Amino acid sequence: MYNKKHNTQSIVEVGIMSALIIVMFMIVNYVPVIGGLFLFALPLPITVLFIKHSYKVSLAAIVVSLILTSVINNPIYALGSAILYGSTGLTIGYCIKNKKSSTFTIGVQTLVSLVGSIVNYCLTIYLILGTSLYKIIETQLEAFKESLNLVKGIYESTGVPVEGNPLFDVMNKLSPNLILTLIPGFILLLALVSAYLNYVVTKSVLKKLRIEVDEIKHFTTWYLDNRLGALFILVVISGMIMASYDMTIGHYIFNSSIILFQFIMIIIGMAVVTYYLRKKFNLNKGIVIAILVFAFINPSLSQIIFLIGIGDLIFDFRKLDENSLSNALEKLVKKKLKK
Repeated sequence: MYNKKHNTQSIVEVGIMSALIIVMFMIVNYVPVIGGLFLFALPLPITVLFIKHSYKVSLAAIVVSLILTSVINNPIYALGSAILYGSTGLTIGYCIKNKKSSTFTIGVQTLVSLVGSIVNYCLTIYLILGTSLYKIIETQLEAFKESLNLVKGIYESTGVPVEGNPLFDVMNKLSPNLILTLIPGFILLLALVSAYLNYVVTKSVLKKLRIEVDEIKHFTTWYLDNRLGALFILVVISGMIMASYDMTIGHYIFNSSIILFQFIMIIIGMAVVTYYLRKKFNLNKGIVIAILVFAFINPSLSQIIFLIGIGDLIFDFRKLDENSLSNALEKLVKKKLKK
């Protein structure tokens, strides 16, 4: 009797969650501004079903929502979305149900989101649009350069010199091949940010449902493990060496890894700055956020923040990383002094 009641409840919840997925999917695709807010909530119904029931119930909801979405939208697009958001929802659900840490959950979710995004983009570009990524970039770049030449003409007509302007020089040097080497890094970066935001949204909703979720560490305690930092640097150097020999894979590795490394170091640098402004100088939270936003959008200040992040990776200013170089040197010195 209990199993029958339980199965009936599961079927009802699959129907409700599938309908909810369809509604959110429609909002994401057809409501410009608000749709962006629902983007990170799409995996949530799958996650809730996984935690409350099992992966089989979650898969049933994914299949039902896929069929319904295919009726009202392009079936291939529906399949790509189901793979992306379905796999993300299953991953978060599994990690939360098995009491995994927030760091582990976001890390695994980043990898799953990365694979799902690539599959989704490939289905959209090659099957729906019937073209290639190179052709899309080439067309968009030509349109962009035409607009750039128009802007240059306006500046020149007003007597403003544009020759030698570093911004225009950089824009003119852009090519489809260069942009292609940057795309993997941006996709990985997008997957990382998406995984974090998905976890934040999921955590806030599940807490209201009285489901225990591991807290994300306070921003002032964020750091990059010294071993992971060394691996990042090794990948960047390897890509640089291969690129110097004009190896195509080298350009991809170097450009993508440097984008991700710079972003992470800026985030770590901002965490260090926040720590000192909040903990040492007791500045108001709103003032600190304003300072960080201004620093992030200002190229010169963001470069300083990046260097602070590099410094923290080496010297561990807040003494958070047990594997940091400064801790290793400190232990070595103490060991020598004892002798």
